[in-house]
Amino acid sequence: MWECPDFVELDGKDVMLFLPQGIEPTEKQYRNLYQTGYFVGDMDYEANWFTHGGFSEIDHGHDFYATQTTQSPDGRRILIGWMDMWESAMPEQEDGWAGALTLPRELTLRDGHVYMNPARELKELRQATVLDERREVGREQLNLADSQHVELILEGELAQWQGRRFEVTLGVEDGPLVSLSYDKDSGELVLNRPDQGDDAKRFGTVKPSDILKLHVFIDTSSVEFFVNDRETVFTERYFTEQKPTIELNADAELSMQLTAYSLD
Repeated sequence: MWECPDFVELDGKDVMLFLPQGIEPTEKQYRNLYQTGYFVGDMDYEANWFTHGGFSEIDHGHDFYATQTTQSPDGRRILIGWMDMWESAMPEQEDGWAGALTLPRELTLRDGHVYMNPARELKELRQATVLDERREVGREQLNLADSQHVELILEGELAQWQGRRFEVTLGVEDGPLVSLSYDKDSGELVLNRPDQGDDAKRFGTVKPSDILKLHVFIDTSSVEFFVNDRETVFTERYFTEQKPTIELNADAELSMQLTAYSLD
């Protein structure tokens, strides 16, 4: 069954967003119970035939499904998804809720790949700049007054970096809640959520670049990672009654611009 079909035009191409159920998982792809992704192609309306390429996942996190799009008054295509997954734990059900919704995301198409950018209107949620500095990052914890309602932008310069691995982790005293690591040599991203047991990891990749940019939104029980101009996205839930810490860890000092905004 294909759920939530949504047929849109992006940058002169036709895109079909949909949620196919029943794709067999591989070691690093299609790990969720059900998938969310798209075809890119061209629609022949006279012949009623859609010629398209292969299926691509649009988000690589545990908690992303049931996408729907709308068009903004200025013509942008805006996507919102359900931030959860069927048959996953939903502690909020005790309060009458079933998951949450993602931040609105602007869709663009480049080189046959659909990119999701945080909607530009989200800048209006910024209350204050709580971090704005460039420094050499090794292993450190960010000192933020409110780590549960924050927009974080981390931009590292890789050209002269002697290291290979960088990781950002949300954690509590009992251990990590969610972490995202980057491998410079392979371009691989690994999302790790220990509460999921044997299903803790999700995978993605980015193209080789001299810059690593992580744009992260944290909101009480969710974190949304947008990597390298939104080339790869991970959407995650986490549940804790403790205030999480945000830790950065590079295996060699990495020159980074660190920016953070408190959110309304």
